[in-house]
Amino acid sequence: MGLDNGIILKVKNELDLEDWEVKPDYVHISFDKWSTDHEEGKWYVYDICYWRKCWGLRGDILDILGGNDEGGYYEIDTPAQLEQIQDTIIDYLKHPDMWECAIWSLEDMAESLAFDIIRLSWLINYMWKHKGEPFEIEFYDSY
Repeated sequence: MGLDNGIILKVKNELDLEDWEVKPDYVHISFDKWSTDHEEGKWYVYDICYWRKCWGLRGDILDILGGNDEGGYYEIDTPAQLEQIQDTIIDYLKHPDMWECAIWSLEDMAESLAFDIIRLSWLINYMWKHKGEPFEIEFYDSY
């Protein structure tokens, strides 16, 4: 087993990921069929970001969301929280000496982190465009 973290989007209506108006081609998110099939309340679940054994990033996100070290799900309520997560990722890219991960170097993760910044930008826009509609955004922590 290991430490898995990520950000998911849960919506009431399935997204058409082929529609440029919904999601441009350069934004790589994926439909999570297993989680959708097992989700009570009939949410459609989309994987936005995923990190494996990135302890420092995990700790920074938990600090932003007011989480603890016990694992679980943490709701992301505001675009500002997503912007803080983006800023944290950008800081890692600007200051590689801050990176804390036992198995991945920053060089290994740089491309993925850059795409995370793009995906989080899309998610921030999604929050603004769909304000008042039913959706949830969560950070999950497998610890």
